[in-house]
Amino acid sequence: MARPSKRDRGGRVTAKTHDRQIALRVTQQTIDRAERLAPIMQKRPEWEPFRMTASAVMRVALLKGLDLLEAEMKGSRRS
Repeated sequence: MARPSKRDRGGRVTAKTHDRQIALRVTQQTIDRAERLAPIMQKRPEWEPFRMTASAVMRVALLKGLDLLEAEMKGSRRS
């Protein structure tokens, strides 16, 4: 079971602690892209409550990518 969200000193929600971690190797270019996106996302109202770091951006990107992949696989299923 995941622990409740933690809050930083500013009251913003930080990452939740999850049951599992997974290590992924990514290129430096991918890390650079995530680092550039973090402050941009932080300014958006929907992300303001969260502490946007490169790691947080990567989690969002992974979930969005999984959504797209699942939709693609659902559309290609044979009946």
